[in-house]
Amino acid sequence: MPTPQNLSVEKSRKLWPLTSLIVFLSGLSTPSLATHDVQHRYTITGYVTDAQGAPLASTLVEMTLLGGQPAGEARTDRNGRYSIVVHAHNEAAGRRYWVTANGVTHAARFEFDPDDVVTERGRRIDFPPE
Repeated sequence: MPTPQNLSVEKSRKLWPLTSLIVFLSGLSTPSLATHDVQHRYTITGYVTDAQGAPLASTLVEMTLLGGQPAGEARTDRNGRYSIVVHAHNEAAGRRYWVTANGVTHAARFEFDPDDVVTERGRRIDFPPE
């Protein structure tokens, strides 16, 4: 006859895969420590479209910093929308960066008020054909 301890061990073994999956998935939705609040993140969002203005899905969009250092990347969704969140402290204000998609590169600068610790920091950059 099973004892309460045996039932508890058996129940734990059955729940282990589910518990592990929940812990793993909860970690995926947690923002990285580098972008935990407004003062530490900068978001570049926009759309990538073709010559007729139709959205381009699954297009790679890359952000690089001065010297070619990669800063982040994303793929567009089915609507052509992308979003790249990068770690940026106040010292980044005014520094240049580049965003590239489909062979087109846009140069930009980190634009925000370092004293504003409430407003989200970021910029929209779209990639219509040139």
